[in-house]
Order: sequence, then C-alpha cells, then structure tokens
Amino acid sequence: MILTFELRASAGGRLAEARSYFAARAGYALRDGRLQYVSEDTEVTFVVQIDEAASSLSLEVPYARPHVFGLEVEREVAAVTRALGLVAYDARGALTPLAAEEVRRAYAMGNAAACAGLPASTPSLPAGKLERVWGWNVRRRLLDESSATAATIPKVHLVRDVANDEILSSVVWRSYREALLPLVDVFVLVLEGDDPMWISRDDLARTGLPSELRPAAFDYGLLDPVVGLDHLATRSVPEAVQARIREKARREALRPIPFAEVMTRELLPAPARTDVR
Repeated sequence: MILTFELRASAGGRLAEARSYFAARAGYALRDGRLQYVSEDTEVTFVVQIDEAASSLSLEVPYARPHVFGLEVEREVAAVTRALGLVAYDARGALTPLAAEEVRRAYAMGNAAACAGLPASTPSLPAGKLERVWGWNVRRRLLDESSATAATIPKVHLVRDVANDEILSSVVWRSYREALLPLVDVFVLVLEGDDPMWISRDDLARTGLPSELRPAAFDYGLLDPVVGLDHLATRSVPEAVQARIREKARREALRPIPFAEVMTRELLPAPARTDVR
C-alpha cells in the first residue's frame, strides 16, 4: 500500500530543473530504473515519478511504516516545493493544495489505517522513542560534519534481544576512539583485543564510565533538545573501566531489525486480553 503525493508546477514553477535538483540532493538516486529516495541515516524510502508532459511529479510513499516516515516525507516535500516552485496535492482526488504539515497529516491518517490491520505482535516501539532515534539519526551527519574534532558520532540501530524477545536501540562503540554517544538501550562494544560484546545502558552506568568520562566531554555546540537523546562524550576508555565492562558485558545474540519493520506501538491493535476468573 502506498500514498501518492502529486507535486504540480505553479506559475513560475521550474519542473524542468527537477532531475538536476534530485541529482544534487542527498538520498536520491536511480535504483532499478526508478528514481528513489533512500536515507542511509534513517532508512526512510519512497519513489519519485517525474511526468514532464503533465508538468508534475509524484512521491509514492509506502504505508505500514513507523510514523516517522511521515516526518521525513514532510521535510522532503517542503524542500522540493520550495526549490522548484511546486504545489503539493493528495493524489487521491483532493483539489486543495497541501501545506507541508498537511502532507504529514495525510500520511499519518492512511498509515494509521494500514497499521491497524497488522497483528498486535508486530515488532514495535513507542512513538516517542522512535522519534528520538529518528531525530538523532537525522542530525548525526550534520553534527559529524560540523564537529571540530575527529570524534565518531554513530548511527542508532534497532536490534532484537533474542533471549527476551525485545526491540532495543543500540550503537556500535569502538572504545579506543573518541565518540559522541547517544544513551541508547545497549552498546555493542568493540574493545581492543577482544571480540564484540554488548552491555546495557544500566550496566554501563554501574561500571563508573559516565561519571568518570563526562568531565572530558567536548563542546559540540549543536547539542540542543532537537537531537532528542541524551549523550555521553568520551575519550578512549581507561583500562580499569574496560575490565569492569568485561565483567558485565554479554555475548548473547542481538539481531539487527530494519527500522521500517518496527511499527509505532500506539498505531497497532491492542493485544487480546485473557480474562482470569
């Protein structure tokens, strides 16, 4: 299921410049003969169709996705309409132009209906948590490019804790590098001379790492509430802390799960209740 937004040329519109616009904008590329938007940071995807004869282009956005797809589509629609002088419409027949925030609302309504038909057992996270992860991943490239240091700013991934059948946020952290880390559920650690392991946020706090390394935090300047996740700036991890981490770290399997497959929990049907008499 998809929702199609049609972007038509207004008076003075520059649809003829669409191909050069998408060629220059991050995320757009020809894949399998189609122009697609694929964000490496957030995993949001949609297809773009350009119809020069009709002086319009369309964005085909899939349903049954986490609601943050709509936030990113809103951003991209706002950018292209502003750059090319286009006007957005809901291709389902509405004749009223859509402002950028109305694009988000239109997607939200259709996506909610699609998600309501999914099983209650579908992998999910609360809306607020999905937005925080999405917000960090949107901003991390900007933070990385604007940072005056060589610190790593990792992407947040979603993983399944197989033992507990739980969806968790995670980052890969190479302890021998300077890093700006979001405080996620689990840290997949690469310590020097050891195989990868992982440790929960709570267990990491018990090693003394945050209190020992927070005073060495760098001033990144752009860390405001828009980023959405608390953060920990670190230098290389002291040997004494590494030893405490090894004591608490785990090696059970964590399975990556694509962001697009983790639905917004509030949009799924409520689990069936079993009355106990």
